Amino acid sequence: MAGHPPCNSKTICLQRSDKRVNDLGLQVRMLKAENAQLKKEISLLKEMHTASAEREKNRTETHREKYERLLEEHKKIVKLNSEMEDKLLTLVESIQKERAEFVKTIGELKKKCSDSEATINSLIASCESYKRDCLIATELLHADPSHFLPVNPDTSTFPSKREDRLSTSSEDHLLSNTSHFFVPSTFPPIGMYSIDPLFHPHSSVGSSNDDSATVSDVNESKPSTPPPRPQPPSLNSPVVAKILEI
Repeated sequence: MAGHPPCNSKTICLQRSDKRVNDLGLQVRMLKAENAQLKKEISLLKEMHTASAEREKNRTETHREKYERLLEEHKKIVKLNSEMEDKLLTLVESIQKERAEFVKTIGELKKKCSDSEATINSLIASCESYKRDCLIATELLHADPSHFLPVNPDTSTFPSKREDRLSTSSEDHLLSNTSHFFVPSTFPPIGMYSIDPLFHPHSSVGSSNDDSATVSDVNESKPSTPPPRPQPPSLNSPVVAKILEI
């Protein structure tokens, strides 16, 4: 064999061959033992790997199921969120419209309140003015009732009486009837003159700011001064008190 010196004798060669065979057999047995050990280790590793793979497979399946459930829940939540967003947007639009309507209504009510206040102030001022007019009319009525029309004047005689009044300058045409009245359908009640003074060219009624009034009836054809008018009664009369209660 290479690496060995040539055998000088047959016995030595046989001994060497046996020794070599024994060494090779020992190596084979050692290799077989190592191979068996490796097989055991491989089998053990395979079992461990199989068990680990099974566990990983089960774990993966569990995670997949969880993922699918979570995905389904996520889809439901997304759908619910979308519906809630739509409802919220609709609610916001409705609230904005209602707010705009409320603001408009409040503005209209404020304007109405302002107009009502102005109307109330105007009515108060008118009421005070009517009270003053009633006071003046009452004073005029009590001062000279003969200058007020009767309750049912005969209007058909107006033209003839006017012609008679214009054709003469005397005061004989003054009505002897001293009845007078207030027109009930007006406020304040209006005192009306009798027929003859109504068409007298120089009769007049005046009123000043201090709620006083005078009545004058002067005939130009008579140079004499007309008789003095009687003074009006006190303002504490029941008629004035009733008027001031309005």
